[in-house]
Amino acid sequence: MNLLGWMRAPEESLAQWDDHTALAAAVRADGLSRTLVCGMGGSSLVADVLAETFGVRSLQVLDSTNPEAVRAAGQGPDLARTLFVISSKSGNTIEPLAFCHYFAARARPDQFIAITETGSPLAEHSYDYVYEHVKPDVRLSSISGGTDIVSCFALGNPILPVYRGELQCRGLGMKVEVFDEDG
Repeated sequence: MNLLGWMRAPEESLAQWDDHTALAAAVRADGLSRTLVCGMGGSSLVADVLAETFGVRSLQVLDSTNPEAVRAAGQGPDLARTLFVISSKSGNTIEPLAFCHYFAARARPDQFIAITETGSPLAEHSYDYVYEHVKPDVRLSSISGGTDIVSCFALGNPILPVYRGELQCRGLGMKVEVFDEDG
């Protein structure tokens, strides 16, 4: 195993460029013109930094459980044109899950994308939700968010399947281990 595989991340990221641009085009074709990143801490604030840096006004971040902030993020005519990015390091963080449930009751299932941290398998309930409510043949891949943002562009593997509660593959030369209830 090559523990320096992360050094090829830029080249591997470019290999996925078409997938990322296709997703962006599909989002625009679906009429989604606003993005709301829902998360806490590093899982969402990197999006805020990037939006501010590049002057992207159509991207907003919900990083507060204050009921007024949550209501304000979901009000107005833009709700039907909003892409919700649920960003949670583990996929089980209570605040982003609460945001997801709140907005899922007000928006279409195809308006949602979830991002979790490298080394965290997609939570089983999230995996089930995708295939039951979004699309039964959607291609999931292990990607990351938050402070490990580079993995969004370097980790997804289009030739490997994703199984419920499991990581897709090792990424960025990190030692990755997954344990069940028995250790």
